Amino acid sequence: MSLNELSMLSIIKKQYLFKIKSYTGALSALLTAQLIALLFSFNGSGSSSSGSSNISFSIQYYSANIVIMFTMIWAFIMAVLITTKAYRNDDFVFITNRFSSHVANYLYLITLSIIGGVTAMLSGFLLKVMMYYFFGTDYLFLSSPHLAAFDYIQGVIGTIFYLVLLCSLGYLVGTLVQWQRIFILILPAFFVGSLLFGARIPGQIELITSVFQFFIFESSFILFLLKVVLTVGLLQAATLALSNRLEVR
Repeated sequence: MSLNELSMLSIIKKQYLFKIKSYTGALSALLTAQLIALLFSFNGSGSSSSGSSNISFSIQYYSANIVIMFTMIWAFIMAVLITTKAYRNDDFVFITNRFSSHVANYLYLITLSIIGGVTAMLSGFLLKVMMYYFFGTDYLFLSSPHLAAFDYIQGVIGTIFYLVLLCSLGYLVGTLVQWQRIFILILPAFFVGSLLFGARIPGQIELITSVFQFFIFESSFILFLLKVVLTVGLLQAATLALSNRLEVR
């Protein structure tokens, strides 16, 4: 056994491949969430109408926004679940430590984010095709091919980064709960309480709103990517520091 030297990269690779092959239920949950979101998307994301004495028309807008929203919820929940004791015990079949397990989990969540981001954006095309062929939509308008391709690629990248950000947040929340169970009550109470009573506390609602605006309303795509990368790095550093405080086996 002394001749078998294991490198950190090989351990991380084995754990990562194990999670990809074993945790297939995450993809089933993703498919279910996106199908439910498609049902909610049949009413469209907006509409407008106009007309005169001789002609009238109405426009219904269809997009993947609702599917993306459901996918974000799925990503957050999956990140929380992977921190639970049942999932952590699976790592004990390998020679491992906190760091290798943490990196393997993070690579697995990035993989889920890529799959979720691509499928969520593709659902927008599926929705338009379904409305045209099965629900009697008379005309279907798309932007120019070059502009549509650029917007789609940018949308896929942006969605993936949002999912990675939510996975990092969910991973931190799950680690906090595993560290101290009291956070099961503290975190929801803080969030709900901030929404309900923030209007009575000067600056509270503005603080919560600014956190969302910091990412959502960024006009520069490159700056948005940098914000997400830096925030994810801070969240992962905090998660790794907290995971070292968890009980050992």
